[in-house]
Amino acid sequence: MKNIRKHRERIVSATDLQSIQEIFDAHFVRFDEDFLSDGAKILLWFSGKDILAGMADWFKAKAIANAGLFRAKIRDWIIANPERTLELLPEWANLRKALRKDG
Repeated sequence: MKNIRKHRERIVSATDLQSIQEIFDAHFVRFDEDFLSDGAKILLWFSGKDILAGMADWFKAKAIANAGLFRAKIRDWIIANPERTLELLPEWANLRKALRKDG
């Protein structure tokens, strides 16, 4: 019971309305216009699905129906251009090297 009580207390504390509001406020202040104009920060802090959702207007301007079709275009380009992909994404090249070394 003691372990369950401790676990419950952590959950109750973390989901307290005041705690959540403080976290929200801190993020709201952090993600100001300067932050959102820095591509490196955006890539670090936001998930891919959030970034793609934020690109909806860009997709429309490029006549791409939705994020799923955009992902498919990228996937197909990577499949058609594997060596160029490894040049552009050195971390993928290093992963391939590491996997082949152990494989």
